[in-house]
Amino acid sequence: MSMDTKSVWKRLYYVTMPMISPYLFFILCISIINTFKSFREAFILCGDYPHTSIYMIQHFMSNNIKNLNYPRLAVAAILVFLATSVLILLLFRFRRQAGEVEA
Repeated sequence: MSMDTKSVWKRLYYVTMPMISPYLFFILCISIINTFKSFREAFILCGDYPHTSIYMIQHFMSNNIKNLNYPRLAVAAILVFLATSVLILLLFRFRRQAGEVEA
């Protein structure tokens, strides 16, 4: 059976997705890292101490820098590092289980 007779969805799943999966993986990794860089907009709109519904880790870190509370700042930085590392490692594991990368 040739590829011409398959449906659009089968071509997408069996041909297109395997070809673009490395690019999707890279985009997901960069997007996860960039989610932690959205502080500027929230800070400009709401200031140092915004409502609790939009208080982000970046606000917490900025306020601790201003207050010279370095132990809390160090813990927050380590937590941000661990969160991004865990998310990226989960993406690597998912990619390896999908069979795209040899162990």
